[in-house]
Amino acid sequence: MRFHDGNSSGFWGNTTSTLDWCEHNYAVCHYIAEFWNTISNVPMALLALYGMYCVRKYGFETRFLIAYFGLFVVGFGSWCFHGTLDYSAQLLDELPMIYGTCVFVYCVLEDRPKSRYGWPLILGLFLYAVVVTVVYLFVKVAEFHQVAYGLMVALIVFKCCYHYKIGDLSRDPLQPKIFFGALIAYLGGFALWNIDNIFCGSLRAWRAELPFPLDGLLELHAWWHIGTGYGTYLFIVTNQMLRSTWLRQSGGNDSLDAVGGSEVHFERIFGIIPYVVKDTAAPRRSKRIASASATPVTTRTLRSKRD
Repeated sequence: MRFHDGNSSGFWGNTTSTLDWCEHNYAVCHYIAEFWNTISNVPMALLALYGMYCVRKYGFETRFLIAYFGLFVVGFGSWCFHGTLDYSAQLLDELPMIYGTCVFVYCVLEDRPKSRYGWPLILGLFLYAVVVTVVYLFVKVAEFHQVAYGLMVALIVFKCCYHYKIGDLSRDPLQPKIFFGALIAYLGGFALWNIDNIFCGSLRAWRAELPFPLDGLLELHAWWHIGTGYGTYLFIVTNQMLRSTWLRQSGGNDSLDAVGGSEVHFERIFGIIPYVVKDTAAPRRSKRIASASATPVTTRTLRSKRD
């Protein structure tokens, strides 16, 4: 969307992006084109970084490290785009949305211990990303990007809803809550994004009546960033738990290596930020018990041989 905004006297000069959102440009800061739309990407980036930290700390699969990294790149790109309203920064925001979603589509489709689609899925997602990139660079139509992105998101949501329908999300008491939290956050952010586009004139008039920083509460595109960032993080966490649970239950050596042979469960920060951890104490206790029970047998065996 491009709304009329004559203010281009900020640090980054004239707007070169094909999109300019409802927030007035340089209304808060001389160095940030859209202040609220920019800083609202901070929670998204922080959640992604924390997800990456947990993957590394507990030794989860690389796929989730890439998924969280994709979310971080989207947050960083969106920060650059809204902060400058430069066309190159716009691409840094929009194209990673396609790439990161392709990674997560792979995660939700290849979620079982044994691969079901293999290289054809990887090749198909790669070609999809390339085609969308090339077409968008030539046509520069925002609606094309939005449809291409929306189709992938719809596939992810449908697959996650299917898991809930067949009962996969009931294995941990927190999992359905996290799943529905992801749906509410993402769909709520999408609704606010549309309201911001459709009723921009009214929102600008209402914001003009409010002092700073209360006027920022009506910057609904900023709330879209917060809702979708949080919702995407929750979707990744949900898939991470499902994948780890299935690997654990499959019983194969390769599957156990992927989760470290440990039980997995949710922990939460402030009660609203879940993450998946491994309970490594139980496997170690099991090994000590097995070792202790095996020692007398070995001793008796050696004594019987000497006799």
